[in-house]
Amino acid sequence: MAAPTVTWATYPDWLVGVQWSVVSLKVDGETLLPPDGADVHVTFESTGRLWGNLGCNRFDTAWFGNGEHPDEIGIAWTEMGCADAEDWFEVAYLLGSAYQEGWHPVARDEGGGSVELETPAGLIVLAKAGGSGVGG
Repeated sequence: MAAPTVTWATYPDWLVGVQWSVVSLKVDGETLLPPDGADVHVTFESTGRLWGNLGCNRFDTAWFGNGEHPDEIGIAWTEMGCADAEDWFEVAYLLGSAYQEGWHPVARDEGGGSVELETPAGLIVLAKAGGSGVGG
């Protein structure tokens, strides 16, 4: 029996290898901001995987398939009880949507310091970590 083949997403070079801070999300017409003080970020890898932090918990891409359905790729996250920290699970939800249903950039600044990614489930606004980016 042949090993199952998993097809990971691919990302443009300018998106890969950068730690992106999540500035905001737009879900069902509502703009959501990260919790105060939360370090919410994502990094896209050249291998097609992605990983990041939801404020307190981490998330990562994961393969949920089996021999019959090998291409079920989604987002997994830890569920730790963290004192004085609020997790932003909407990030994992939107990135899971991007993984399973696709995404495309709708805006990118000239210097490459910020980008808006549209997914079927909503809009993700990212800025390079450490920069002022979109929205400050």
